Amino acid sequence: MKTAIRQLDRTMFQSSISHDEFVEVLEAVALFAIGREGASDDEDDIVWGLPVLIHDEPGTGKSSVASKLGRQWLDRTHLHMLSQHPAEDLGGYAVPNKTRDAIVQIPAEFVKDLNEADSGLLILDEFGSVDQAKHAAAQSVITERRAGATRIKGHVRMIAIANPPEVATNGEPLSMPAANRFFHMPFVGADREAFKSWLRTAGKLRAKTEKLDRAAHEAKVLDAWPAAYAQEQAIVAGYLDRFEADLHTMPEGYGIDGDDGEQDEIRWTSRRVWEMLTRAMASARIHGLNPTQVDFIARSLLPEGVASRFVAFRTDSDIPTPESVLDDPESFEIGKRIDKTIAVLDMTVSFLANDVPKRDERAVAWWILASRVIDSKNGGADLVKPFARTMSLPAARGGCALGQEKIPEAGPVVKRLYKVLATEKKVKQAMKKGN
Repeated sequence: MKTAIRQLDRTMFQSSISHDEFVEVLEAVALFAIGREGASDDEDDIVWGLPVLIHDEPGTGKSSVASKLGRQWLDRTHLHMLSQHPAEDLGGYAVPNKTRDAIVQIPAEFVKDLNEADSGLLILDEFGSVDQAKHAAAQSVITERRAGATRIKGHVRMIAIANPPEVATNGEPLSMPAANRFFHMPFVGADREAFKSWLRTAGKLRAKTEKLDRAAHEAKVLDAWPAAYAQEQAIVAGYLDRFEADLHTMPEGYGIDGDDGEQDEIRWTSRRVWEMLTRAMASARIHGLNPTQVDFIARSLLPEGVASRFVAFRTDSDIPTPESVLDDPESFEIGKRIDKTIAVLDMTVSFLANDVPKRDERAVAWWILASRVIDSKNGGADLVKPFARTMSLPAARGGCALGQEKIPEAGPVVKRLYKVLATEKKVKQAMKKGN
């Protein structure tokens, strides 16, 4: 049986986005999406950027484009050629601590420089052309945000770059767990005319990159994030309700094909993948990316068939903003599409989990909406129950703490909710005995 070699035509999907659209996607996902894991002991340290791995043949401009993005938006950019440096630069050099009773892993100085800057970008180049020790160190930096004993702060973004293994020096395919941690984005370089245009001015002795207002852009994202994330998580949750089998589909025989030795599909679904996709879609919504760009993001993370289904489902969702529902709960039409009603309940609860404007006032509106759903012929108490529970649970238990203890208007709705459910249970039991 042959060991797999990752082929370009097997790993990369066909894309019709332009180079400029690709750069916009990279900004939205790698620089200005909000990640989940904390980067320090400070819980307020926001992690910026999701893990992106850019693939393409050598010499296409991957590193140049990533570096230019860093210079435009951020205060410090470091391009780290993994093949040219020891694993200890990222994994840390072993040195005695001050009391000399333990060993501390100290990374190279550029990690400290990035941490001390107001913002930064770490580009890990030649990601697929290194031995296991270097790959493990790089993987720890990206997924755990740790270089040796040093935590990498949330303002440091990261982009990995790789040539496909069959054209890379000492190329090695990613393992199945490693592949599941990235958006696998095929690089879209400048076309011939755009490259010629750039080449005409590339000979300047001194070139200055125009700085963009990162702080203002981050503030815009932070302001829009609760609503955008709430909408997208409701869509993802709705999709997984309909296509339950897509929640976790680890491929069989990953990395090996006995017939021709080609690499199997490197994108596969897991709970981690759906969480990353939700965040990427929230950023895409905030940045106003077009449908082709949204499709590109989905296909860079999800297997081909799942990506097609998800994009079609998302397009057909037609979910209003959480603000519009909560600011006028009587206006939401509880129609025959139960999935849409569930999505709206889900979205509004997710939105209220944040410290949003008019939170208590909008929480009152949520309970009005819940009451309407209980009474509707197209709704019911069973639709409301799981979301009412989340609204009522304390924050320490993963809830919103917006139940009847905080919102008195919730009390009558909660009583009606459980009264209806109890009545339904008795009716079902009586019917069962009658049969």
